[in-house]
Amino acid sequence: MKLLFLLLLIALLPFNTFADVDDDTQAWSIFRYTGDINSFRLGAQLQLRYTFDGEKLYEEQINPSIHYVNDYGTFGFIFTLGTNDGFETRKEYRYALEYEFSAVVTSDFVYEIRFRQELRDFKGVSEPAHRFRVLNEIIFIEANFKEFYPFISSEFNFYLNDFNEADRIETGISSHRTIVGIVKSYEKYSLVISYIHDYGVFVGRDRVRHVLSGTFIF
Repeated sequence: MKLLFLLLLIALLPFNTFADVDDDTQAWSIFRYTGDINSFRLGAQLQLRYTFDGEKLYEEQINPSIHYVNDYGTFGFIFTLGTNDGFETRKEYRYALEYEFSAVVTSDFVYEIRFRQELRDFKGVSEPAHRFRVLNEIIFIEANFKEFYPFISSEFNFYLNDFNEADRIETGISSHRTIVGIVKSYEKYSLVISYIHDYGVFVGRDRVRHVLSGTFIF
């Protein structure tokens, strides 16, 4: 089991780890609620992003969502209201459709894949941005671990049009995220601690975010 986790971690290491880029160290706090009504899953999330380089809380996101769950996977809609450096400074409305499917591959782990299509509408920007996201995730079976269980994710983001918001972004691959974390489950809630290596592609100079993320799920 430990050898499998190590091999997967090496396989998902980003190809751009040693590139000449701008680095930013951040901490994200995420609070998430989910509740099921028959085949529908309702959710709400608050995300706070802090940058150590700027020493400030620089972004807030509120994400209500609704998903339909059946034997073929999970189909959902997510709305995002994002603000940056104060509510009136920079505002984003995001509308996303997603499909998610998971399967037990072996007695050791679950494989999950998620496709998400987003429309990002920024205040003051005439044309919205269209982004497509693909997430692959390996989640190890909780029963095989005593205290917590790990997971590994790899996500690619693609922009389908050029746009100029805070930075100039062109059509094509816009970022790649490698996420490594652990989940601790309690009776009524779960705690997720993870490290995120987020490589962003911009016109001029690329950027890497090193993120320590904590998610509280209830």
